[in-house]
Amino acid sequence: MVVVSMILLTGCSQAAVVTDTNDQKDEGPNTSFIGKWQRTANYANGELVNTASSITTFKDNGTYMSVGTCSVTGTFGYDHEKNTLITTIGSSNCPGPIGAGYVSSWQYQITEDGSKMTMNTAAEGVTVTETFIRIE
Repeated sequence: MVVVSMILLTGCSQAAVVTDTNDQKDEGPNTSFIGKWQRTANYANGELVNTASSITTFKDNGTYMSVGTCSVTGTFGYDHEKNTLITTIGSSNCPGPIGAGYVSSWQYQITEDGSKMTMNTAAEGVTVTETFIRIE
């Protein structure tokens, strides 16, 4: 299950295109995931499983890239009202069962000052939480 959580979003290198499902612009700290983030921890069912860093960048032109120990490319859309990112993996060289076509829904929360983000998803019976600090 640890491999599942690492591949889902930030354990690897990912690139993606954004589809804005609400025709809204990023406004305020609760929806401003655009920027560069460093992952600080990864949890499975509330237990710390990984502190390996990865760098995730969400660009305002619709690209998303996360650089870690392997690479994944894909696409994502978002729903500002629900603070949800939906990712779809296009290709992956990461070990484990998750590959092309895998879709996951992430609830995200950003601190009021915009400096920290937490993302949560559930997969294969495991609740995965990843924490980030903004670096740009």
